[in-house]
Amino acid sequence: MISATSLRGRKSLAGWGLAVGLLIGGVSVRGQEGGTAPPAPSAPQAEPKKDLPAGKEIVERHLKAVGGREAIMKHTSRVLKATMSSPMMPGEMQLEMIGAKPNKLVQKVSTPQGDMTAGFDGKVAWANNAMMGPMLLEGDQAEGLKQQADFYDDAKDLSRFKSVETVDLVDFEGRKCYKVRLIEGENDETIEYYDAETGMQAGQVAKQTGMAGEMEVTMVLQEYKEFGGVKSPTKLIVRAMGMEQVLTVNSIEYDKVEPSVFDLPEEIKALLKEKEATDKPVSGETKPAEPKPQP
Repeated sequence: MISATSLRGRKSLAGWGLAVGLLIGGVSVRGQEGGTAPPAPSAPQAEPKKDLPAGKEIVERHLKAVGGREAIMKHTSRVLKATMSSPMMPGEMQLEMIGAKPNKLVQKVSTPQGDMTAGFDGKVAWANNAMMGPMLLEGDQAEGLKQQADFYDDAKDLSRFKSVETVDLVDFEGRKCYKVRLIEGENDETIEYYDAETGMQAGQVAKQTGMAGEMEVTMVLQEYKEFGGVKSPTKLIVRAMGMEQVLTVNSIEYDKVEPSVFDLPEEIKALLKEKEATDKPVSGETKPAEPKPQP
């Protein structure tokens, strides 16, 4: 299943990182920008209203509505194909996202200007595109891609959150939705919206870092359809910086991915070999001893 589980921190829509990064313009997980903007000051939080379902209860209802946690956990791999449109890039873009348990991922976005790929094989995070060429990702970028590669993220392990609380019953995209605030880590906050009638997640609002710095991104999930016993949204609307972009899922296929799909590309292997050579002394050599302090 695909959900808007998270633009939390460096995560981008539970495995849509490369795609959403393109749509909102240069999200750092693409590996094309170094560094991230400092977080904006947190706004004062409204007190949750009483007499509303508990946040965890709302999330569990969503899981039941889409097929259940067991239906998600029974799958071991997935291939998703989608079409994207954005005013930032001419023509349509094609997305292919291949994932496997526990945390392997390859994403490819094809545009009229060329292809962009990114992947995580369980150990190494990498990216490749026509503008920047092949690269190894490190630090925040590598951690972001590793998080996106979590195959079972959509099963929503609520134990990792510091709090999951219902804030209010509000209008979201013309539907009555429960507004749920999720806090992970020290101050990693996401607002998620769940349809009060169907129980399914309708969207979310979160912070994301792009070339323009930190921005608020709204994502709308629509047109749920069943694939492999799990219902997934097939239309994703991303709004940021006054623009609206659309991603349409064409197909989702489960449990037919060959393990070799996640093998590192040769150009990435070459970079890894070069990095290992520079990080370690050549055989037979020793690093120079540090000078002793003078009396």
